[in-house]
Amino acid sequence: MVGLSKTNLEHLVVYHLEEKVVLIVLKEHQGMINCVLLSQKRKMIISGGDDNCVLIHSTGNFLLLHRLDKLHMSDVRSMRMNPFESYLLPAGHDKRINMISLNNPEKVITC
Repeated sequence: MVGLSKTNLEHLVVYHLEEKVVLIVLKEHQGMINCVLLSQKRKMIISGGDDNCVLIHSTGNFLLLHRLDKLHMSDVRSMRMNPFESYLLPAGHDKRINMISLNNPEKVITC
């Protein structure tokens, strides 16, 4: 079982809850992290923050899979994923919602 928390506001800490140990500290954000999403299948950790970026990490090796930094003109405030985990919907303080295909993250539809 995996647990997530924010520390220093810019870092994301991944815990193994049963063993009560830190697995890794993710430090790629350049500003405060506002939202974190663990996919239902637990294959991805997705975060958004004041740096206007959405970061997608693999939970297998915690590598950064995608850095989506041209989506919003201001901080990313919330995110949702469809039940099939094929689309991500980040919402920003710029009053925009983007729909991102996780099969092709370069394909973005803005609402």
